[in-house]
Amino acid sequence: MKVFVYPEKTWEELDAIRWTISWEQLKPGLTLGEEIDFDSDLDYFHVGYPTEQAARHGAKKILDAGKPYFGAITLQKQTVDWFVEEDRIAEWRDSGQPEEIS
Repeated sequence: MKVFVYPEKTWEELDAIRWTISWEQLKPGLTLGEEIDFDSDLDYFHVGYPTEQAARHGAKKILDAGKPYFGAITLQKQTVDWFVEEDRIAEWRDSGQPEEIS
Protein backbone atom coordinates (compact mmCIF):
# COMPACT_ATOMS: atom_id res chain seq x y z
CA MET A 1 0.00 0.00 0.00
CA LYS A 2 1.39 3.41 -0.98
CA VAL A 3 1.45 6.02 1.78
CA PHE A 4 2.46 9.66 1.94
CA VAL A 5 5.81 10.04 3.74
CA TYR A 6 6.33 13.18 5.78
CA PRO A 7 8.45 15.36 5.84
CA GLU A 8 9.98 14.14 2.56
CA LYS A 9 6.62 14.58 0.80
CA THR A 10 7.03 11.40 -1.24
CA TRP A 11 4.88 8.33 -1.79
CA GLU A 12 6.39 5.03 -0.60
CA GLU A 13 5.21 1.52 0.11
CA LEU A 14 4.34 0.91 3.75
CA ASP A 15 7.21 -1.14 5.27
CA ALA A 16 9.65 0.01 2.54
CA ILE A 17 13.31 -0.10 3.63
CA ARG A 18 16.16 2.33 3.07
CA TRP A 19 19.59 2.82 4.57
CA THR A 20 20.86 6.18 5.77
CA ILE A 21 24.22 7.60 6.65
CA SER A 22 24.76 10.64 8.85
CA TRP A 23 27.80 12.63 9.92
CA GLU A 24 29.02 16.04 11.11
CA GLN A 25 31.34 18.44 9.28
CA LEU A 26 32.94 21.75 10.21
CA LYS A 27 31.15 24.66 8.60
CA PRO A 28 33.00 26.28 5.67
CA GLY A 29 35.68 28.73 6.73
CA LEU A 30 36.57 26.89 9.95
CA THR A 31 39.65 24.71 10.32
CA LEU A 32 40.72 21.90 12.61
CA GLY A 33 42.64 23.11 15.63
CA GLU A 34 40.43 26.13 16.18
CA GLU A 35 38.23 26.14 19.24
CA ILE A 36 34.76 25.29 17.98
CA ASP A 37 31.25 25.42 19.34
CA PHE A 38 29.62 22.03 18.70
CA ASP A 39 26.17 23.66 18.53
CA SER A 40 26.95 26.34 15.94
CA ASP A 41 30.15 25.36 14.10
CA LEU A 42 29.10 21.95 12.76
CA ASP A 43 26.82 21.09 9.83
CA TYR A 44 24.82 17.87 10.10
CA PHE A 45 24.28 15.69 7.03
CA HIS A 46 21.85 12.84 6.46
CA VAL A 47 21.58 10.90 3.15
CA GLY A 48 19.29 7.98 2.25
CA TYR A 49 20.12 5.04 -0.04
CA PRO A 50 17.97 2.22 -1.42
CA THR A 51 20.38 -0.53 -0.33
CA GLU A 52 22.86 -1.18 2.46
CA GLN A 53 25.64 -1.71 -0.10
CA ALA A 54 24.99 1.70 -1.69
CA ALA A 55 25.00 3.37 1.75
CA ARG A 56 28.30 1.72 2.68
CA HIS A 57 29.82 2.82 -0.64
CA GLY A 58 28.63 6.40 -0.02
CA ALA A 59 30.06 6.33 3.49
CA LYS A 60 33.44 5.11 2.21
CA LYS A 61 33.65 7.97 -0.29
CA ILE A 62 32.89 10.53 2.40
CA LEU A 63 35.39 8.98 4.82
CA ASP A 64 38.08 8.83 2.12
CA ALA A 65 37.55 12.55 1.50
CA GLY A 66 38.17 13.21 5.22
CA LYS A 67 34.91 15.09 5.67
CA PRO A 68 33.48 13.76 8.97
CA TYR A 69 34.58 15.96 11.87
CA PHE A 70 34.55 13.08 14.34
CA GLY A 71 36.04 10.63 11.82
CA ALA A 72 32.98 8.39 11.70
CA ILE A 73 29.68 7.96 9.88
CA THR A 74 26.55 6.39 11.34
CA LEU A 75 24.77 3.77 9.21
CA GLN A 76 21.10 3.16 10.04
CA LYS A 77 18.36 0.98 8.55
CA GLN A 78 14.97 2.71 8.28
CA THR A 79 11.46 1.46 7.54
CA VAL A 80 8.32 3.32 6.44
CA ASP A 81 5.84 3.15 9.32
CA TRP A 82 2.68 4.99 10.29
CA PHE A 83 2.90 8.55 11.57
CA VAL A 84 -0.87 9.26 11.48
CA GLU A 85 -2.60 6.11 10.27
CA GLU A 86 -6.07 7.69 10.00
CA ASP A 87 -4.69 10.22 7.49
CA ARG A 88 -2.47 7.64 5.72
CA ILE A 89 0.64 9.65 6.59
CA ALA A 90 3.84 7.75 7.31
CA GLU A 91 7.46 8.48 8.20
CA TRP A 92 10.85 6.84 7.97
CA ARG A 93 11.65 5.25 11.35
CA ASP A 94 14.94 3.85 12.53
CA SER A 95 14.90 0.06 12.82
CA GLY A 96 17.65 -2.06 14.29
CA GLN A 97 20.85 -0.81 15.86
CA PRO A 98 22.93 1.94 14.21
CA GLU A 99 26.45 1.05 13.12
CA GLU A 100 29.44 3.38 13.30
CA ILE A 101 31.72 3.24 10.27
CA SER A 102 35.21 4.71 10.57
